[in-house]
Amino acid sequence: MTRVPYEAGATHTAEALAYVTNHILTPAGGDRDGYKNVVVVITDGLSFDPAATKLQATALLSAHDNVIAIGIRNGIFY
Repeated sequence: MTRVPYEAGATHTAEALAYVTNHILTPAGGDRDGYKNVVVVITDGLSFDPAATKLQATALLSAHDNVIAIGIRNGIFY
């Protein structure tokens, strides 16, 4: 099994969500009328700016129905 190293550092979740909203989920980014978008957010859950992340997540959820969040961490927890 190959392991991907977990590199600690700041998690700029708000900026990532804003980027998806403003650049990916647009006609120029490939968005098409009549087709649903699916956004998958993979995060360690420790946002650098929790308040901004909440604002961006709320905006994303308001505009798109299919948002999936996956939390990761260094290690396996049962």
